[in-house]
Amino acid sequence: MKIGIPRSLLYHHYHDVWDVFFKELGCEVIYSPKTTKSILEKGKKHIVDESCLSMKIHMGHVDYLSGTCDYILVPYIDRYSKTDSLCANFYGIYDLAKTLFPDDQIIHYHIDLKRSDVRQAYIEMGQELGFSKTEAGDAYDKAKMSADILYEKAVEENKKLLKNSEKIKILLVGHLYNVYDDFVGNPIVSYLNKNNVDVLYAHLNDGDPKGYKKISDSLYWKYNKELLNGIVAYEKDVDGIILLTTFPCGPDSLVNELCLGKVIKPTIQLIIDELNSGTGLETRLESFVDILEQGQGDVS
Repeated sequence: MKIGIPRSLLYHHYHDVWDVFFKELGCEVIYSPKTTKSILEKGKKHIVDESCLSMKIHMGHVDYLSGTCDYILVPYIDRYSKTDSLCANFYGIYDLAKTLFPDDQIIHYHIDLKRSDVRQAYIEMGQELGFSKTEAGDAYDKAKMSADILYEKAVEENKKLLKNSEKIKILLVGHLYNVYDDFVGNPIVSYLNKNNVDVLYAHLNDGDPKGYKKISDSLYWKYNKELLNGIVAYEKDVDGIILLTTFPCGPDSLVNELCLGKVIKPTIQLIIDELNSGTGLETRLESFVDILEQGQGDVS
């Protein structure tokens, strides 16, 4: 059985779990390639112009996998609790994928207030694929354990960068599906690394899980909370902060304004759209790094 996984959106949060889960069940896992301009163009054909860049990229990845496998994984997630909601786009992408690609089998696991047991959601998905409750449960347990170990190692590697006093340290604050995407975030990280900058990731932190309350005590978007926890955990140890978002992300537009008003360290906001110029982006990054090297004040 071939399971197709789009290398976009929730892939960057949960691919370590997905990979082990499906392989433990004996499935072959097929990933779409890293994001390219071609992938983006595929997605734009299916999504209205007003949708965010990340959604356009995601549908491009689903399009790439269409017709190549037995199932395509598109999770159906609304919220993990009353105070841990996701952007409304995540609630709709499963139905959107089924509508746009009716000839493909779209597999999912469903999480909302009434179905908040993540393990049970994976078990039900496994059963839909023809596996037993025990087989699916065991596969999830192994996958979760493996992913937790990998995350802990990644956090430690992230923190090790703080011990290097010779380089400028910049905290990159952005959703994983933007930070790790080859079209959106990787060019930024690559440029900074080439210019003697250590890049730390806000989501890789083991700080106070409620640290975000120091910036906003009424926030309810799960992933934005996690990023603010990273800012609180690392701000005192880095030289500057980059807020990375894709246009026109609603949650980020609000949360970034909160950060710009409350974060002390020099901070720059980078908003990436489909027409983004690499040259213009590098110019802004170069200026920001120069300011950090000179120890000057705040940037917006």
